[in-house]
Amino acid sequence: MQNLRPVCLRLWPGINKHCVGSHCRPCLPHTLITSQRFPAVTRLLTHASRALQARTVMETPRAPFLSTLQQCLSLDSPWGFVIYRTAAYAPNDAAKWQAFQQKFNSMIQESFESAAGPEEEVAAARQGWTIRWEEKTNMAEWAAEDVKKHYEVLLASGSLPVGLSHPLCLMVTSAAIKSILDAPSPLPRYEYSSGGRGAPFVVAVDLADLDDEDKNEIEDERYKGHFNVSVQCLLDGLWPILIEQMCDVEELGRGVKMEEVWGM
Repeated sequence: MQNLRPVCLRLWPGINKHCVGSHCRPCLPHTLITSQRFPAVTRLLTHASRALQARTVMETPRAPFLSTLQQCLSLDSPWGFVIYRTAAYAPNDAAKWQAFQQKFNSMIQESFESAAGPEEEVAAARQGWTIRWEEKTNMAEWAAEDVKKHYEVLLASGSLPVGLSHPLCLMVTSAAIKSILDAPSPLPRYEYSSGGRGAPFVVAVDLADLDDEDKNEIEDERYKGHFNVSVQCLLDGLWPILIEQMCDVEELGRGVKMEEVWGM
């Protein structure tokens, strides 16, 4: 007699399955379903199982950066930002810069650790997270306009992965370094409803040219083409907005005053 391999019908509606040893005993009498005798049923079960898994994936809460990676790129794609170092180039600043980078990276890791979603997906996204540091001694004290010009050339070269090609780049200034070094560990959640203050930040530099009307506005009110961005909101706020093109960079930064920090 041909040896038949039973198939468990746990997903089959209306059948209560009881597995005894190596045999499956359904409540329906005289029924033994096997992959060899009933291949159509086996295919149906496989399809049902995959559909259930897909539905479970869709219903699982996910951090915004995970959803954006899955929709626009892939979980193993390189993604992140280009960041310009425009401060801490003095010979006695080496220790300060190292401490800054360590604390900045620690803040990013806190964002990953608190991210919602399956552990394996978060781990894959963490593996792809990339910061491209642009740092040369001649960049010391560069203004936002200098950074913008350099980034325009870099972006036009086509050397950046899609996940790092944004209509803005980030800039680290002396004030940004201080905000990060002075921040407590672990970080509290800051409130941004009326413009956050005191949160650790880096500076976002808009690649777009300013409109003439922006240049003619009152100094305290006009959009300057750069604004402070919370480190806590880089992964779940800024990056998904840029990749999914939810709005222009100016729309993000126009209402942020110089001493305030943008966040979600």
